[in-house]
Amino acid sequence: MSITIGSLSRSNDGRVYRPVKDSEETRTLQIGDVVESRWGHIFEWDSSCVSEEVVQRWRQEGDRKCDEALKTLAPDPSTHAGKDLLAALEKHDEARDPSGFDPALCFLDAIYERPPDDLCMTEQEYRTATNFFLDYAIQIAQALLYYSLAGGFASPRIVRTLHAVSYLVPHGQTRGEMAGGLPPVPAPFSKIHDDRTFIRLMETFQFILDVMGCTLTPVKDKQRPTEHGLARILPDGEGWKAAVRVRMLHGVARHRVQERFEKDEAQGVDFVPINQEDMSATLGAFSTIPLWCLARFNLLASPEQASAYVALWRHIGFYLGVSPAILRKYFATPQTSSKYLASAAIHLFSAQPSITSSMELLPPTLPILHAMSDRPPLRTTFAFNSALARFLLGPSLSSHLGIPQTKLTMYLKLHAALIGQRVPLWFLRWYPRQAWVAKRRAVIREGLVRITYWNLGMRKTSFRPRTEYSGVGKEEGGDIAAGSEEEAKIVFDAESGKMLVRNMREVWAEMVTVLISVSVGAAYILWIILKTAFK
Repeated sequence: MSITIGSLSRSNDGRVYRPVKDSEETRTLQIGDVVESRWGHIFEWDSSCVSEEVVQRWRQEGDRKCDEALKTLAPDPSTHAGKDLLAALEKHDEARDPSGFDPALCFLDAIYERPPDDLCMTEQEYRTATNFFLDYAIQIAQALLYYSLAGGFASPRIVRTLHAVSYLVPHGQTRGEMAGGLPPVPAPFSKIHDDRTFIRLMETFQFILDVMGCTLTPVKDKQRPTEHGLARILPDGEGWKAAVRVRMLHGVARHRVQERFEKDEAQGVDFVPINQEDMSATLGAFSTIPLWCLARFNLLASPEQASAYVALWRHIGFYLGVSPAILRKYFATPQTSSKYLASAAIHLFSAQPSITSSMELLPPTLPILHAMSDRPPLRTTFAFNSALARFLLGPSLSSHLGIPQTKLTMYLKLHAALIGQRVPLWFLRWYPRQAWVAKRRAVIREGLVRITYWNLGMRKTSFRPRTEYSGVGKEEGGDIAAGSEEEAKIVFDAESGKMLVRNMREVWAEMVTVLISVSVGAAYILWIILKTAFK
């Protein structure tokens, strides 16, 4: 299955595609070459694409300001577990000494800056992006789970980092150990790991909801005023806090991974963990892959929606520590971000000849698909999850990641479900009553938040570092520190829950009533026409 990324210039119409399977091959590419990657992406090489020389430089660049701030807050990184790092940074500011240099305070000042004008989105763009997210919430969630996380996080370099901190995968498990695939009936230890992986996925989704302005206030913060609009992703907003906390969490993980590599890797490593290549690719996975997947679902975003959505993640990327130069060049528009991501995938998934397939570390793909199986509210099966992942990722990458083939019956079930999911979106595009659209968005916003917090155990994560991998066995470490859960406890209001259910029923009832009325009316008109024609 081939997918064309961007448009091809007229001079390239009918031109033979140049297959590129390895990162080294990008060194000889020239502007205007038409590239076909091993995963079926066809695109014209231009200034928005990244070559091997560029990503090699990015691999040596981490997030120096954040790393130095964390060292200042706690020289021993093991003490970070369970702490709200942003709160610790702000508390450190209380003892600010104007006469001395303090890396932690320099970092604090930096994160409280508004993004430069060319990186900061507008109020209108934020409104467009968040409405777009709510309108296509199911499809975007599927894109993030089944493509961005299950596929994008399977890059060999990223997998090494995930294993080092036991994130989404058991530490050190190889493909050879899983040669037969995941067991159809999970053993007790795998059920524990499935639950842990599922919680991590929900925490990632909560981060996205915070950015999109979908949140509920924890019990301890009930008296705080609620931000609205763009303020949510500017300093002190919930989305801003989530981005900064995730950035600091990455800083802790970077240090832990570096230490783990120094202990375990005899030859050392030639890259900084969670580097600019990793961070910019992850930003592309959140900003661009949903747009690709909507096209795969035959639901094209409008140019205004696509531009606003990329602008939102470009803005968030500034607070996540992605280099402003990268944001300006590669995330300027949906077109540049698409070209960037297609070329970046070549480097991220380049084969490592020194590692045999049996010794290759297990990517998170199958663990993610398995962890999502039989979960509320949809309770999809592992076979359904695998079928959807294959549909989005394509056969080449899916087979490389070990995703099982889709049986005909499951293929039909999948596409029936996808058609059913599109019906409300087709209705949304043509139904003129804006009050219905607004009510649907409100229902989806609160529904997503409630489902996510419920799956997290009625808590709102503040992205605190978890316990460190102990170095003993495959399941040690990566746990929530004692006492962290209670600090972010969420209590649902029963009355608002009843109202949510009532509004949801009203939204569905109105849509079904209109569709039936239109169908009956169209059938009656057709009957009159046919009756007249055959008199």
